[in-house]
Amino acid sequence: MSVKAGTLRPLTPNERSMLRRLSALGVDIVALSPTETGLKKHIMDAVIPLRDMLYSKGFHDYARQPQGVIRRVEGGRLTAEGHLVPIRVSLYRPFTKHGDPRIWFQRAPEWSKAGDMLGIFLLGGILHVVNLSTFSPSTAAFQQLFHRLQPDSAGNEEGV
Repeated sequence: MSVKAGTLRPLTPNERSMLRRLSALGVDIVALSPTETGLKKHIMDAVIPLRDMLYSKGFHDYARQPQGVIRRVEGGRLTAEGHLVPIRVSLYRPFTKHGDPRIWFQRAPEWSKAGDMLGIFLLGGILHVVNLSTFSPSTAAFQQLFHRLQPDSAGNEEGV
């Protein structure tokens, strides 16, 4: 259970609180802030803390992924109210820029904006994202998220 920063932007008190609460539940979570350019181009840098988490959990190894190959996986997005919405996540290394690792969450510009703080974590072998900038700190929303994070509902994490 740890929190890793994937961005240099300072966290707001609500974002910091949400990250602490998730970490206290035993979730390894990486914070990542999308940029305006990234949202327009449908790319985000897969920063080192994110790559390390994906690798250590046996989910994805960017170092073994050939440039130009896109791995698409089913993922989940938690809404501001704590509901789970299925999404597709793309993990890839482009031919340009030395194949710097990238990640993309389906329809990200519809539920995030530049400067928001996203929390990315694995649960039951599925990559999840929550917009920490808009996630409701209400008891009901957090209780829904808490329920999803319980070992009974999480299942086992699966490997690459």
